[in-house]
Amino acid sequence: MGGNMLETIIDNIKQGQNVRENLIELKKWLKGSIEHQDTFLSFLQYDYTLLKELLCHEDPKVRKNVAGVIGELELEGLLPELLDAYEEEGTLFVKTAYLKAFQKIDCECYVPKFKERLEYLLSEKFTEEQEKHITEEIRELTSLIGQYERTQSHYFIGYDEQGKVVLTTNRYYPELTLRQLYHCNGKKISGGVAVEYEDMRDFMSIRTWQEILFPLPSAKNMPLDPKVMAHTILMGGLMEFLDARHLGGGSYRFRVELRGRISIEEKRVMAKKIAMAMEKESSHRLINSVSDYEVEIRLLEGRNGGYHAYLKLYTIPDNRFAYRKGILATSINPMTAATIMELARPYLKENAQVLDPFCGTGTMLIERNFALPAHPLYGVDLFGKAIDCGRENAKRARTQINFIHRDFKDFSHEYLFDEIVVNMPSTTGKQGEKEIEELYELLLQKGQKHLKKDGIAIIYSQDPSIALSVLKRHVEWKRMETFQIYQKEASYLYILKYIG
Repeated sequence: MGGNMLETIIDNIKQGQNVRENLIELKKWLKGSIEHQDTFLSFLQYDYTLLKELLCHEDPKVRKNVAGVIGELELEGLLPELLDAYEEEGTLFVKTAYLKAFQKIDCECYVPKFKERLEYLLSEKFTEEQEKHITEEIRELTSLIGQYERTQSHYFIGYDEQGKVVLTTNRYYPELTLRQLYHCNGKKISGGVAVEYEDMRDFMSIRTWQEILFPLPSAKNMPLDPKVMAHTILMGGLMEFLDARHLGGGSYRFRVELRGRISIEEKRVMAKKIAMAMEKESSHRLINSVSDYEVEIRLLEGRNGGYHAYLKLYTIPDNRFAYRKGILATSINPMTAATIMELARPYLKENAQVLDPFCGTGTMLIERNFALPAHPLYGVDLFGKAIDCGRENAKRARTQINFIHRDFKDFSHEYLFDEIVVNMPSTTGKQGEKEIEELYELLLQKGQKHLKKDGIAIIYSQDPSIALSVLKRHVEWKRMETFQIYQKEASYLYILKYIG
């Protein structure tokens, strides 16, 4: 938009011509551009009279859009007028526009007024027609107040509340988790393990589960209908379930995750409708939050087309992988690394000397040590940042690892190792097939020089065709077992023995 066009828009607004449309264009032009904002304010000569007048315009959509303009400009000087307009606004759908503007301006002095308004909205009854806009206003007020006051959190205390959970796992190997449930009853199901427990601590430390999901028994085979779903879930005792397992009163911040055979756009729209219905049905004890949520209500479509509800509680501390402070894009998921070590457990040796020739941030070595104590552990990598991250992670994991910043082809060591564990670099990164093939050659050629006879190599590969083609050329290595880890990424675990 050039200077002439901006001048035309401002003149049209002043003359009352297509005010709403011109404000929309102006707001788009101002969004995210300090240069454009400075140009506009210069045109106004920093006189905000026009904006003040528009806050009193008879068209509610004009008031809505000028509030958006004031927010983009972050005009603290108009805070009193903006607050007056918000408090006097009679059109419900406009009120959220004022609140979104407040979120972009320092308005801490008005927080008591916002809290007063929130308390009023939470205590009153509204018509069905009003409810949608009231729900949106509550959501924006909660977000705005949270910018200045730490949002009240709930603390999980439900470890001793006996019940049932689903532990999601690697889809191919739920038995790895099942065999570690020494004090619980469990059975394999699709995608994980169903567990009956008396004390959650009995499974919290197992490293091969990914998520804890609480099934809601009364919320099964539900139709994809927001009102029916919300009513079924709430009447099934959701709030009682949450309150029994948490300290801290008030509302819970939540999100809806919808998984089924509908399009992404349909999921987005339907999840929003379900969330709004949940807020209403719970009398706003549940507040939809796009971030900083405490509860996820996950709705999974079953084989017959009905939906089943599960809860994921983000209030439950999970410190199993808290050592991972340093992470790179190429870092392996620690649950995947733990799964690999469980699969390889029959081949692991206690107090083994272990080498990772492409160690990255150290996850494979750390998880190897958690699976069965090993000493010493050596990690080699050419990337200095990875070594730095690995040292920090090992320190946090209280695992002694000797990190060496060096190309593996230049690595030397006086003693031989019992095991090699490695998450191989892949073609999904910056390197092409030729470079990756050379790294596999290096691993198998040089690896045998550092490994004892009958030593074991535990290799995680996302390039199985390359791995197998290179392995065929090395008869000194015997492939003991092969495990598919993920289908989508075509990743595999190869367990090799060096037979010389």
